Amino acid sequence: MVSLLFVSVPTGAAAEVIYRDTGLDPDDTSGVADISSTTRTVRTNANGRRSITMKIRAYEPLGPSWGGFDASIDYRGGPRRDARITFANNEGPPHCALNLPDGSGWIFSARQVGRTIGCTFRLRLLQPTKRIRWKVRSPTSGTFDLPDIDRAPNNGWYA
Repeated sequence: MVSLLFVSVPTGAAAEVIYRDTGLDPDDTSGVADISSTTRTVRTNANGRRSITMKIRAYEPLGPSWGGFDASIDYRGGPRRDARITFANNEGPPHCALNLPDGSGWIFSARQVGRTIGCTFRLRLLQPTKRIRWKVRSPTSGTFDLPDIDRAPNNGWYA
């Protein structure tokens, strides 16, 4: 059973960036799901609260309705993901869902502009023990069979 809570986390102008990393991906898949780049930013706001923002940029405009991106994040070490963030805009406004291994999860509003979608949530939800690494998968509309899946990076993780 997954409990979901819709949350919007504003990021103020007074936020201090702790670290930001961007991973680039080649234009190697046809369709709206081809990932151009992904960025992960951790920042502290004026109250000392930390947040994480994940942004995904596609080569083509995302449009008003599209299937989604699936980001795997590792924040505790080891070979597997510790959580999954799913980005979508297929049933209502753009949103992302943070899914933890224990079955808990949250839904956040996402900001979509042209080819980019981004999502911000409180870092305390993850309780990281190391710098966060990530990878993104992009299913295309209509099929999830290879080769219609884009991965960024194509192998391994962004760190």
